[in-house]
Amino acid sequence: MTRGQRRVNQEFDLTKKVRVRNSCEVKFLSEVNNRLTPLQVACLNRTPFRWTPEIPDDLTICGPLLLQLALRWSDNSGGFRIRSTIVPFTPVDVCLALCVPIVGQKVSFDESAMSHTRSLLEGDRIKVSNIMQQLDDLNGDEDVEDFCRLYLLLAFAEFYFPWTSSIVNTRLSRAHEVLSEGRNSSQVHIVGCVAVLQLWAIQHLSMCPTGLHSSFNLFPRFKSWQNMHRPTKDIQSAFDTNGVVYDAGVTANEIKQFPVLKKAMDEALCGYHNCPAMSWRMQDLATMKPRGWVCNTVFLLAPRVFMADEIGRCGYDAVIAELELFENGLQKRWTSRSFRDLLHDATTIDQLRPCNLVFAPALFQNHWFCYVLDKEREKMFVLDSLGSKSRQQRMKLDNAMSHLGELLHIIKPNAQRSSADFVMEYVDLPRQRNSHDCGIYVLKYMEAWDGVTIYGDKTMPEYSLKDIHVIRT
Repeated sequence: MTRGQRRVNQEFDLTKKVRVRNSCEVKFLSEVNNRLTPLQVACLNRTPFRWTPEIPDDLTICGPLLLQLALRWSDNSGGFRIRSTIVPFTPVDVCLALCVPIVGQKVSFDESAMSHTRSLLEGDRIKVSNIMQQLDDLNGDEDVEDFCRLYLLLAFAEFYFPWTSSIVNTRLSRAHEVLSEGRNSSQVHIVGCVAVLQLWAIQHLSMCPTGLHSSFNLFPRFKSWQNMHRPTKDIQSAFDTNGVVYDAGVTANEIKQFPVLKKAMDEALCGYHNCPAMSWRMQDLATMKPRGWVCNTVFLLAPRVFMADEIGRCGYDAVIAELELFENGLQKRWTSRSFRDLLHDATTIDQLRPCNLVFAPALFQNHWFCYVLDKEREKMFVLDSLGSKSRQQRMKLDNAMSHLGELLHIIKPNAQRSSADFVMEYVDLPRQRNSHDCGIYVLKYMEAWDGVTIYGDKTMPEYSLKDIHVIRT
């Protein structure tokens, strides 16, 4: 049991006596949705909130789920603590759940400001009952624009920003603080559109009911809303045992079809790809233990974390290509045809074009190493913790990877080196000290290698067995 699990289990004692309340509901909004006219719907379709009429009528928030999320919230990391890791909660998750733009002009809320919409309330306070009364009086076609203004105000007040909250996770930090310190033994109120949090948990903890996984891919995600009626112990068990999905689950088709989602992805600097969402399982994480042989799933998921960190620090100057190569149970056998398909994949090429480095971890005869395409130096580097002594055995693999010379000319049209002159260079690196740490070395290459000689005459530092143990844990 990790330190994080022990802490959550201790906090779980609170869940037997603490009730989590929220203000996110759709009682009045559903009533209005059921009597919208085609003209009113057409008017709403011209706004960023065109999906609001499709919010489910029976939307119910699961209290025990909110309590677990509040207990596990990490304000510093901006995510939820699940076992020994932090799973981020990002603006993309909000956009996916609600289809609201996260890129645009910041709006300052001024209660004293006057506007046309406010004047429609005839001086009354802005509250749901007053909005409903005015909506009942605006039923004619000539009133459609004013009706839609008040309709959206109702949606803000009841669903998107209940309790005048201007952000979705407002007071989540406060709730975590109160629960962690045991300052309230009866109830905690989390303000904001907490429906987003429930949708986040369903996606990232694989909590979607059996048989509904495909329907959960509807956009926005609230269109596939499923109420959860599970006891507290089952909710906690899901956090302790379910596979953790790090991928937001965005598909290439969604990126093409919904510009608001593409803008959200670009703003969050998280990239996207065509492969399906992958998840960490406990047996995958176990391969990081001392003397463990790092499994394929770790190499499919860890690069996404490295890429997000690199983009956050430096912008789009590095990307990791997850190419499954040749042997030992990986998903695809790379051939000349495979590379031709890659070179004609417009989405992948667009993603690679602004990048300086492309990393491709490879597995050959139970040994991990890594190819790197360096766009600036117009070279292919091979990073291998065993050096080049196994080069003869994998000559066919090196020949196949030489096709990345063609990729170089696509992402860098003015490249000086021709594909025929493409150079593959084995880098002189510190050697691994045993027979089972090759995967750890490659993960460190993918995280830190940039070809700059800053460690004596090497481009990577020497790792002691103690250093490797620390990296694994």
